[in-house]
Amino acid sequence: MPDLKKINAEIADGVVGGYKKIESSVVGAFQNVEDKFVGRFLVHEGETVEDAKARLAAEQAAREEQAKALSDILYDFMRYINEYSSFCIAWWQRSTGNQRWL
Repeated sequence: MPDLKKINAEIADGVVGGYKKIESSVVGAFQNVEDKFVGRFLVHEGETVEDAKARLAAEQAAREEQAKALSDILYDFMRYINEYSSFCIAWWQRSTGNQRWL
């Protein structure tokens, strides 16, 4: 009777090898399309594709940093509004003797 472990290992190696070939083909094709797109539409005059990719990555990082800063400012503002509205409600309740909200 054949050794099942050896047969299973050969099958696994074949499947993994096939997957790796497909993966490298797909990734290579995507990188080729990406390079062509960047070269056609996003490269500034006198700039290489690699320089354009680096510039685009830096611009994206700056946008993300800017969005994070804005998000932090908005969060702080909303927290301040929440605290201020709680203060106003408490003041109104004390000044009118009314213990329920409008």
